[in-house]
Amino acid sequence: MKIICLQEELNKGIQTASKAISSKVIEPVYGNIMMEASNNSMKLVGTSGEISIEVIIKVETIEQEGSITVPSKELGNLVGSLNPGQVKIESDDVKIINIETKGSNYNLNGLSSDQFPSIPRIIGEDSVSISQKTLKSMIKETGFAIAPPDEVRAILKGSLFEVQGDSLTVVSADGRRMAKKTAKLLNSPGKNFEVVVPKKTLNELLKILSDNQEDEVKIYITESQIDFQTDGTRVLSSLIQGKFPNYRQVIPAHCEQSLTINKEAFYKALRRASYITQKDLESPDLVKFKIHESQIIITANTQDVGQAYEEIDLPEPAQSLDISFNAKYLLDALACMECDYITFELSNPVNPGIIKPVRDKDKDEDYIYVIMPVRLK
Repeated sequence: MKIICLQEELNKGIQTASKAISSKVIEPVYGNIMMEASNNSMKLVGTSGEISIEVIIKVETIEQEGSITVPSKELGNLVGSLNPGQVKIESDDVKIINIETKGSNYNLNGLSSDQFPSIPRIIGEDSVSISQKTLKSMIKETGFAIAPPDEVRAILKGSLFEVQGDSLTVVSADGRRMAKKTAKLLNSPGKNFEVVVPKKTLNELLKILSDNQEDEVKIYITESQIDFQTDGTRVLSSLIQGKFPNYRQVIPAHCEQSLTINKEAFYKALRRASYITQKDLESPDLVKFKIHESQIIITANTQDVGQAYEEIDLPEPAQSLDISFNAKYLLDALACMECDYITFELSNPVNPGIIKPVRDKDKDEDYIYVIMPVRLK
């Protein structure tokens, strides 16, 4: 392999591909990035076995095609510290890669690409297309509700991707809360399906997907894998096997009242109150709501820290209700909602509450957050 490329392009590609590599590698080659030069471009691939990220970068010239794998940490540190401009790369495709810029010359030990795991292509399987910006917001507004790593139910350690007709629904739940968002696809695949995508895959997608509504991502799906493809980047991931819980059963069919609340004022009041409750060992993050007439009174009390008292005005009188929630769970949802006002639907101190953003009715998106109250002893 013998090529010339730009440091800026190479560094960006290496940093993206290396995100797939695990900190605990099972074999040395899994700690490497594969570099393959062909067809006037260079392909950079990182993999953990569970997730693979492939990046195509432009090159200025290819004198000789070829491939090699190089330790990602050393390669990333070196290329990231080079000055912007042209980088000459040459390898014997077996053990050594030479990286040269003006005034700098380095040799890195590598491994033959023959030892690198094969990364399958699943084009031709069931696929859908959606705006990158839309998918990014769907992951952002639901991913926080994915169950933590110590959750015994593996199926809850990822998000459900459900395609029905021309819509995609993404759902995350951890047994105490659930976030769901539905948006329109750019195509109708003609087939409905449900798969569960691991949290790590979703976290890496957030870093890759653009904020441009016109940019598209294609999603290819099999029974065991999902492949997200953008212009120049693909993320291939194993799926979490099993049946995701029926999220529709979690959503209350009816609530006794719906409160319209200024999101920013609500968020700031909860955040201030949460400072009092964070060190409460018995009930961390517990806040109490007293809804009376046209106010929500938020209180928190921790013996070793102190007390909190906040008032939130409502636009119209509400039914009286005393109810408690985990402040962190409320803050997680409010932090990612892009709106000025929310509706908070409540019934009683034991039934779930529903939070929805107040958005333009003509927007082809639907978001709902279901949260269980904290039952006081």
